[in-house]
Amino acid sequence: MVVLFLRKWIAELDQFTTAFKEVAIICHPRVGEYAFGFITSTVILQNVSVGITSTMKDNEDEELCSVFVPTNHLYVGDIFLVNSKEIIRPNLSIREGIDHRLPRDDNATDDFSFSSTKR
Repeated sequence: MVVLFLRKWIAELDQFTTAFKEVAIICHPRVGEYAFGFITSTVILQNVSVGITSTMKDNEDEELCSVFVPTNHLYVGDIFLVNSKEIIRPNLSIREGIDHRLPRDDNATDDFSFSSTKR
C-alpha cells in the first residue's frame, strides 16, 4: 500500500516538474516580504498607449512571468504576473523547489545561493 502511494505521489511530482519552468522567489505580499513559487510561463506585455498613463517607458515591451505561489498545499495557490527583472531565481531544480515547499519534520533551515535578475 505504501509503495502504491509513493508511485502515485512520484507521478504527480513529475506533472509539476513539466508544468513548472523554474523556481522563483518574489516580493509578496508586502515590500520586504517574499514568497516561494514556480514560474509557469512568460508573456510579453507590449506598450500600446491609448490615453492611459503607463509606467512603462515609451516603446518598451515588458517581460512578465506567471508565478504560481502555493498556499497550504502544492495543488492550491495563487498566480501572479511579475516583471521578470524583479524575480529572484534560486539555484534549485524544480524537484528541489517542491521538496522545499513540502512540510518537513525537522527544523532545518535551507541555505541556497541565488541569482537575481534585478538590475
